[in-house]
Amino acid sequence: MEKENHIVRELLQIGVFLQKMGNKLLEGAGLNQQQFVTLNEIVTQRQVYQKELVGKLLVEKSNLSKIIKKLHHAKLITVKISAEDRRAALLEPTPMGENLCINCLDILSSWNEKWLKDLSSEDKEQSLEILRKLGKFTR
Repeated sequence: MEKENHIVRELLQIGVFLQKMGNKLLEGAGLNQQQFVTLNEIVTQRQVYQKELVGKLLVEKSNLSKIIKKLHHAKLITVKISAEDRRAALLEPTPMGENLCINCLDILSSWNEKWLKDLSSEDKEQSLEILRKLGKFTR
Protein backbone atom coordinates (compact mmCIF):
# COMPACT_ATOMS: atom_id res chain seq x y z
CA MET A 1 0.00 0.00 0.00
CA GLU A 2 2.87 2.39 0.74
CA LYS A 3 4.30 2.05 -2.80
CA GLU A 4 0.92 2.82 -4.33
CA ASN A 5 0.57 5.95 -2.19
CA HIS A 6 4.07 7.05 -3.14
CA ILE A 7 3.37 6.55 -6.87
CA VAL A 8 0.18 8.61 -6.67
CA ARG A 9 1.91 11.34 -4.64
CA GLU A 10 4.70 11.56 -7.24
CA LEU A 11 2.16 11.73 -10.08
CA LEU A 12 0.25 14.49 -8.31
CA GLN A 13 3.43 16.50 -7.75
CA ILE A 14 4.41 16.11 -11.40
CA GLY A 15 0.88 17.11 -12.44
CA VAL A 16 1.02 20.30 -10.37
CA PHE A 17 4.46 21.12 -11.77
CA LEU A 18 3.32 20.55 -15.37
CA GLN A 19 0.17 22.63 -14.86
CA LYS A 20 2.18 25.54 -13.45
CA MET A 21 4.83 25.29 -16.17
CA GLY A 22 2.19 25.01 -18.90
CA ASN A 23 0.43 28.10 -17.57
CA LYS A 24 3.72 30.01 -17.52
CA LEU A 25 4.68 28.93 -21.04
CA LEU A 26 1.23 29.72 -22.46
CA GLU A 27 0.84 33.06 -20.68
CA GLY A 28 2.10 35.00 -23.71
CA ALA A 29 -0.56 33.33 -25.86
CA GLY A 30 -3.29 34.47 -23.48
CA LEU A 31 -4.25 30.91 -22.52
CA ASN A 32 -3.85 28.72 -19.49
CA GLN A 33 -3.18 24.99 -19.60
CA GLN A 34 -6.86 23.94 -19.42
CA GLN A 35 -7.86 26.39 -22.13
CA PHE A 36 -5.07 25.16 -24.38
CA VAL A 37 -5.95 21.49 -23.85
CA THR A 38 -9.56 22.27 -24.72
CA LEU A 39 -8.62 24.29 -27.82
CA ASN A 40 -6.18 21.60 -28.92
CA GLU A 41 -8.88 18.93 -28.68
CA ILE A 42 -11.29 21.06 -30.73
CA VAL A 43 -8.60 21.72 -33.36
CA THR A 44 -7.70 18.02 -33.46
CA GLN A 45 -11.30 16.84 -33.86
CA ARG A 46 -12.29 19.70 -36.21
CA GLN A 47 -15.91 19.47 -34.98
CA VAL A 48 -16.99 18.24 -31.58
CA TYR A 49 -20.01 18.60 -29.37
CA GLN A 50 -19.28 20.31 -26.08
CA LYS A 51 -20.77 17.46 -24.04
CA GLU A 52 -18.30 15.01 -25.62
CA LEU A 53 -15.39 17.05 -24.27
CA VAL A 54 -16.51 16.73 -20.65
CA GLY A 55 -15.67 13.02 -20.50
CA LYS A 56 -12.72 13.18 -22.86
CA LEU A 57 -10.93 15.96 -20.96
CA LEU A 58 -12.09 14.86 -17.49
CA VAL A 59 -13.30 18.35 -16.66
CA GLU A 60 -16.40 19.53 -14.84
CA LYS A 61 -19.24 20.66 -17.09
CA SER A 62 -19.38 24.13 -15.48
CA ASN A 63 -15.61 24.63 -15.87
CA LEU A 64 -15.74 23.55 -19.50
CA SER A 65 -18.57 26.01 -20.15
CA LYS A 66 -16.41 28.86 -18.83
CA ILE A 67 -13.45 27.73 -20.98
CA ILE A 68 -15.64 27.47 -24.10
CA LYS A 69 -17.07 30.93 -23.43
CA LYS A 70 -13.56 32.42 -23.20
CA LEU A 71 -12.32 30.64 -26.34
CA HIS A 72 -15.42 31.77 -28.23
CA HIS A 73 -15.14 35.35 -26.97
CA ALA A 74 -11.48 35.38 -28.11
CA LYS A 75 -12.64 34.21 -31.57
CA LEU A 76 -10.59 31.00 -31.31
CA ILE A 77 -13.63 28.75 -31.82
CA THR A 78 -17.15 28.99 -33.17
CA VAL A 79 -20.14 27.65 -31.28
CA LYS A 80 -23.14 26.47 -33.27
CA ILE A 81 -26.30 25.55 -31.41
CA SER A 82 -28.09 22.52 -32.87
CA ALA A 83 -31.49 23.23 -34.41
CA GLU A 84 -32.73 19.81 -33.20
CA ASP A 85 -31.46 20.12 -29.64
CA ARG A 86 -30.91 23.65 -28.33
CA ARG A 87 -28.74 22.22 -25.52
CA ALA A 88 -26.21 20.73 -27.96
CA ALA A 89 -23.35 23.04 -28.95
CA LEU A 90 -21.12 22.10 -31.88
CA LEU A 91 -17.61 23.52 -31.51
CA GLU A 92 -15.23 24.25 -34.39
CA PRO A 93 -11.84 25.98 -34.45
CA THR A 94 -11.44 29.25 -36.30
CA PRO A 95 -8.33 29.86 -38.42
CA MET A 96 -7.07 32.12 -35.62
CA GLY A 97 -7.63 29.30 -33.11
CA GLU A 98 -5.80 26.82 -35.33
CA ASN A 99 -2.82 29.15 -35.70
CA LEU A 100 -2.66 29.86 -31.98
CA CYS A 101 -2.85 26.15 -31.23
CA ILE A 102 0.07 25.44 -33.59
CA ASN A 103 2.15 28.18 -31.97
CA CYS A 104 1.38 26.85 -28.49
CA LEU A 105 2.24 23.31 -29.55
CA ASP A 106 5.61 24.55 -30.79
CA ILE A 107 6.28 26.29 -27.47
CA LEU A 108 5.25 23.27 -25.41
CA SER A 109 7.08 20.76 -27.63
CA SER A 110 10.29 22.73 -27.33
CA TRP A 111 10.00 22.79 -23.55
CA ASN A 112 9.03 19.09 -23.38
CA GLU A 113 12.11 18.19 -25.37
CA LYS A 114 14.38 20.17 -23.03
CA TRP A 115 12.68 18.79 -19.90
CA LEU A 116 13.00 15.15 -20.99
CA LYS A 117 16.39 15.39 -22.71
CA ASP A 118 18.22 13.40 -20.03
CA LEU A 119 15.93 10.39 -20.38
CA SER A 120 17.09 7.65 -22.72
CA SER A 121 14.85 6.54 -25.55
CA GLU A 122 14.18 3.34 -23.58
CA ASP A 123 13.24 5.36 -20.46
CA LYS A 124 10.80 7.41 -22.53
CA GLU A 125 9.21 4.28 -24.02
CA GLN A 126 8.84 2.64 -20.61
CA SER A 127 7.42 5.82 -19.08
CA LEU A 128 4.91 6.18 -21.89
CA GLU A 129 3.85 2.54 -21.57
CA ILE A 130 3.25 2.87 -17.82
CA LEU A 131 1.41 6.18 -18.17
CA ARG A 132 -0.85 4.68 -20.85
CA LYS A 133 -1.67 1.77 -18.54
CA LEU A 134 -2.51 4.18 -15.73
CA GLY A 135 -4.52 6.36 -18.11
CA LYS A 136 -6.83 3.47 -18.95
CA PHE A 137 -8.14 3.60 -15.39
CA THR A 138 -9.30 7.20 -15.88
CA ARG A 139 -11.59 6.50 -18.80
